[in-house]
Amino acid sequence: MNETIYFNLPHNAPADILAEAEIHFPSESLLAGLKLVGFSIRRTKHTDGEGPSRSEFYVTFPARAFGTGAERRYFDFLRSVDAMNTQEGKRAINKLKYQVVDEYKKWKAKQVAPQPDVEDDGVPF
Repeated sequence: MNETIYFNLPHNAPADILAEAEIHFPSESLLAGLKLVGFSIRRTKHTDGEGPSRSEFYVTFPARAFGTGAERRYFDFLRSVDAMNTQEGKRAINKLKYQVVDEYKKWKAKQVAPQPDVEDDGVPF
């Protein structure tokens, strides 16, 4: 993947949204100088009734809700070239989701890296 994925901490977002992501396109691509925004990294907790719950990350893609009354549908802005119902289309979307989650885990590990020990210089704060 030549594109670069950047993450930002969300402001005033629900607790399950861990980060917002955007994909920046490389200078040699048709989309050079552009970015695709609107991705979210979310956390969900699963419990199977036996043992502790486990957290998993998942990615939401940019979409727009539409509908009238109680009926609500979503128009995904990022779709595969093939129809979404094909195996290859699903595989392409899942590949991107796994890549975004993997990059998020690397980014998060750098954010909470332990700081080197600092000697006490006698300053109380």
